[in-house]
Formats: sequence, C-alpha cells, structure tokens
Amino acid sequence: MGGPYTITITKPGEGTKTEEGVYLNLNQVNTVNANLAGDVAATNLDAVQVVAAAVGSDLFSAYKMGTGTNVNRETLESLPSVNRNIQDYIRLDPRISQVSKADGAISVGGQNTRYNAIRIDGIGAGDPFGLESNNLPTERQPVSMDAIQEINIDIANYDTTIAGGTGAVINAVTKSGTNNFGGTVYYAYRDKDMVRKNLDDVRFNGFDDEKTYGMTFGGPIVKDKLFFFANYEKMERSAPGVSLTDSPYGKGTITDADITRAQQIATGYGFDAGSLNAPANKTEVEEYALKIDWNINENHRAAVRYNKLEQNVVRFPQISNSAVSLSTFWYQQPKTYESWMGELFSDWSENFSTEFKISHKEYTSVRTTPSSLP
Repeated sequence: MGGPYTITITKPGEGTKTEEGVYLNLNQVNTVNANLAGDVAATNLDAVQVVAAAVGSDLFSAYKMGTGTNVNRETLESLPSVNRNIQDYIRLDPRISQVSKADGAISVGGQNTRYNAIRIDGIGAGDPFGLESNNLPTERQPVSMDAIQEINIDIANYDTTIAGGTGAVINAVTKSGTNNFGGTVYYAYRDKDMVRKNLDDVRFNGFDDEKTYGMTFGGPIVKDKLFFFANYEKMERSAPGVSLTDSPYGKGTITDADITRAQQIATGYGFDAGSLNAPANKTEVEEYALKIDWNINENHRAAVRYNKLEQNVVRFPQISNSAVSLSTFWYQQPKTYESWMGELFSDWSENFSTEFKISHKEYTSVRTTPSSLP
C-alpha cells in the first residue's frame, strides 16, 4: 500500500516497459498495462492467437462485502481542506452528507452522526463520551492529515470483521517510512477577513485568526528492513472575547445593578462571584505521532504506532440573549487523547495468513478555571 512506485517489465526480444507513478490503493487491486514492442521480423510470427478470460470486477467480488469508497494519497493532496479535517475527505462518498459546517459532523443516509465509527489504523478513534458532535474526541482527528496515507470508507458492510458502526465505518491508514529520507514542513493561516459575509451581509465573526503549522519526517533505520515516520502539528485559533458591554443583558431584563447586587450577596457569604471581564478566547490543538515498521522476513511484518493529542478550549456557558454568567462560572476544558498499537502480520501461504493486533488508548477531559481569568 502506498507509492508512488516505478514498475519495470522486461521480456527478451520484446523490449522494456517502465510505468511510473503507480499507487497501490487500500483494499483494491491495481492493474498495470505494458505494451512491449519488439522486433517483429526477428520473431517471424506465423499467427497470433488471442486468449480471453472473464475477470471479476473489484467492485463486485467475493472480497468486496459491501459498498465503500477509497480516498488515496493523490486525492488527499489535490483536494483543499480549510479545516484540515478528515470529514472534508470522507464526504467525497456521495452517500455521506455534512450536516454541520461548524464542526464538520457527517451523516450517512440521514442517520444520527454518532452511528459512525472512525478508526486510525484499525484502532477506534471516535468520541467515547459524546462530548463532541463531529464523531471525534476532539476538534480534529488524533493524527494530522499530513500523516495519513489513505482513507477507506465502508457503508452497509456485512463483513463480520468490520463492526462498531451502523452508519459509516471509516479507517484512516497512516504513512510509513521508506528507503528514502523525506518529509514536509507546512504552515497555514487564515483570518476573519478571508471569510465572506453571510446572506444578510453580516461579516463573519467566528474567530479573529487561525494558524496551523507542522512537519513530517520519515526514512529507513535499516534499509529494506526497519523504517520510521514521525509528525508534529499545532493549531492555534484566536476568537473575539465574549461581548458583555451592552447593558441591559438578557433581552433587557438583566441590568448592571442586578449583577452588582448578585456580587454583593456572594461576598456576604464569603464567595467571590467573579466579574464580566472575559479572558482571551483561544483554542489550541497539538498533536504528534511516531510509527515504526519492521519487515522481519518474507513472511512476517510488524508495526508499532504511538500518537498523542492535546486540546484546550475556553468555554463561556450561560451567556445568551436571555442569560448572563460571571467569570467564576466559566471554564476551560483541556482534553488529552493518547494511544498506541502494535500489529504483527504473517503470510503463511497463498491461502492462509494471520494478523495479531493489540492497542491501548487513554482519553481525559476535565474542567478547570481558565488561567487567564481576572
């Protein structure tokens, strides 16, 4: 799986054919056509016999147990994604729709978004507690898009080895190192002026600016035997502070005098109720991963991957057109997602192979007082 590969076919008396830029797609069989033009006079052919045989379709075969879509690396590189989120690529399948532009939540056939199962290298990476509406434990998938090689999307799949989702079962395969050292360094930036006004001619005010930067690097530890691939990425978003300067609040029913009175009552009980001075409204997502691949011998291969993601978001609950809250009611919600997996694949014969996989993941999400509160 992967690429690009260069395939050279040579036949004595007929020449050589080289095909470059060949990619091997996940769960699909690729075909390379070679037209070898040799010396026809030298071969002295009296007749040409053409033999044809029926070939089963990759889409309808004993190995295809349902409908699905494969998104290869070539497509990932050519399709722009403003949010650099896996959902932008998943919806390339026409049966999947994006039901929320804000968080990228997807639905299959009108089903609830929580019926989908999202995996990284076959290991579950979905939202464990339902705290996010995008199927993921955090705003982004646990591994950067620059570290993903392919995405396989299965819908209505009746293979008993694929379970855990009545909607779509999405598996993203991460990159591996090769015999050549290589990597990428990238930076993406956008601000609110790059987002168009809405249909009511109101300027976008969802954030002030957003920047994403990171790098990937991979190569051989032992040529043809042992390889590594690593990535790091960080996203920082700054948003406008909560607007608490227009008194009265809550549809005109809450005044500054009411807030002052509430603060005085709390002080009388020895409690500081806080103020309306909003802290900086920032979101930070940092992720990094390392993958090791080992070609043990011709029949055995092993892989180990570790990744960690940390996210911190400031929340301002109970501030709306009918309510207002003070700083002691606000909180920040740091989240941590950490996982590792080990896999051993053995190819014993043409008709028999075994695969062993172990994994472990930890997810924490706590509420704390924002460090930048007054």
